[in-house]
Amino acid sequence: MSEEAEERLKKTSEIEAAGFLLDKLAKEKKIAPIYERKEFVRYCINSLVKGNNLMLVGAHGVGKNAIVESIAIYLSSISDQDFPIKHILETNSSKLLEGCLYVGNLENKLQQLIKNCDIEKTVIFIDNIHFGIGVWASTASPQNDMINIINNSFLPGTRMICSTTPEGLKMIEGVHPEFANKFIKIEVPPTTKEETIEILKSIKLEIQNTYNIIIEDNMLKELVQLTDRFYRSREFPGKAFEMLSRIINENLGKERITIEDLYKHVLRDTGLPNFIIHKSESIDEEKIKNYFNSFIFGQEEAVHEIVLNILKFKTRLNRPDKPVGSFLFVGPSGVGKTELAKVLAKFLFGSEDKLHMYPMSQYNGTDGFKKLLGSPSPEPRDLLYGTGKVLKDVRSSLFSVILFDEIDQASKDVLNGLYQILDEGKIVENNGDITSFVSTIIIMSTNIGMEEFFSKSIGFDSQPESKKLSIRNKVRAKLESVFGEPFLNRVGKIIIFNPLDKNIVKKIVLKIVEDFTKKLPGLVERNLRIELENNVVDFLSDVGYSEKYGARNMYRVIDEYCLNEITTFLASNPQTNNKIFHFKMIEGIPHLADLRNIQD
Repeated sequence: MSEEAEERLKKTSEIEAAGFLLDKLAKEKKIAPIYERKEFVRYCINSLVKGNNLMLVGAHGVGKNAIVESIAIYLSSISDQDFPIKHILETNSSKLLEGCLYVGNLENKLQQLIKNCDIEKTVIFIDNIHFGIGVWASTASPQNDMINIINNSFLPGTRMICSTTPEGLKMIEGVHPEFANKFIKIEVPPTTKEETIEILKSIKLEIQNTYNIIIEDNMLKELVQLTDRFYRSREFPGKAFEMLSRIINENLGKERITIEDLYKHVLRDTGLPNFIIHKSESIDEEKIKNYFNSFIFGQEEAVHEIVLNILKFKTRLNRPDKPVGSFLFVGPSGVGKTELAKVLAKFLFGSEDKLHMYPMSQYNGTDGFKKLLGSPSPEPRDLLYGTGKVLKDVRSSLFSVILFDEIDQASKDVLNGLYQILDEGKIVENNGDITSFVSTIIIMSTNIGMEEFFSKSIGFDSQPESKKLSIRNKVRAKLESVFGEPFLNRVGKIIIFNPLDKNIVKKIVLKIVEDFTKKLPGLVERNLRIELENNVVDFLSDVGYSEKYGARNMYRVIDEYCLNEITTFLASNPQTNNKIFHFKMIEGIPHLADLRNIQD
């Protein structure tokens, strides 16, 4: 092998170490265009031949990578040795950072890579270039990041394609305008639902032959409809192909993929109930209310508003570009605000784990805000902040309930961040990345104005309706003084929770005892139950409820007066099964009086 050939082989190896040569993969039949956007491919090739650099701008899923892969496939078919482009190297921020311990390593690596690519007529494709904002920057030099290093490494013959989102482009133009000006911007719009269906139909036969599977005709149209409705954080056609690929992989070995396989996948992926996924399935409003009222006592108005929001989601009368719902829960502590959020998460998204709760007292000040929501500012001083906790949680759990607890303790920065979520259904980070909230329900809670409920000599429920309305109006005025009318107008519904009267507190006591018998393994496995005489219920209600904390301490009180005695008894009598622990008042205190047989 000649020295020249050896040198070229070395350069090619160095180039490949930084990513993947797409044209090589195309020759090896390892990539093929799932769909083509020929008008973009032709324009890009002509621009590259003229020596231009290209910035493909579009939301996630519109097909930016597919355009680049189609260019690589075209290059792999060219035999003309004089053609000015031979290869396309795909890379990204993470790949470029591999093996770099110091910023000097990164500078040397990028300079050598760009030089080699220039010699070997290789176009460099950097996916999601906006992720390079702030990478390797220091507090002293926040703008000296990866993008700045790339910009300074450009050669006269450099050919580069970058992809980014519209928001990412704005960030790059704000922080690195010189770099942005090196590129021709090509906007790549999403395909429409109709176009996506036609694309899927056009490649259906090829997919069936590849996987030796039959895809039902009506499945593809419904797939597009469901992805359009429930996966709004990505765009067509990418999200439709992504879902189809996952369904095929889940059903490998089957002869046929049906519309039921599609429904099963969406149900499992989202946690949503059947009646939401299936358009033709009806649901009884009273049935849902009864479900919520079996957990939440004395808050009929709150339950009504939550159920109404669920029905709007079912009938597609909610705004598709905003969160599924947004609420401000206003009420004293311990009256069911958090519990209602838990029940909602379980009912609509399949699990209480789909509730993400953030106490605002833990996120004070500017740093607290950035830990929570990241920094939406492109200013150099903010480039080093990472992704906020809320954004990480939502990305890992798109369908979820987000609870900002004690929102009155939030900083002005947090409220400004919530403006963007409530108005636009998304947060744009400092690197241009987007987190969508359109599949979430946003709940904020506060006890602002609750002194109005407790300033009367008689309870709220004993007040005449005119007095109740007056109290609620005063609470609303308090809310306006704290949050301002513009913020409150962005909240879908303000729900004022009632203080709990004694009868409701008694129901809560009995519900907690019932939960213990259903959830505590030591009782469930032995088939043991708890029975309270009425005066025991009265005692626990009086001790466990207070105006300040509501029924929040009720679990602790029942644990102290009931579970402690049961614990002591079972420790000494581990063979006890199929019994009822009967409690009654003895000398003014609840005590375990006797064990009774369960009568089945």
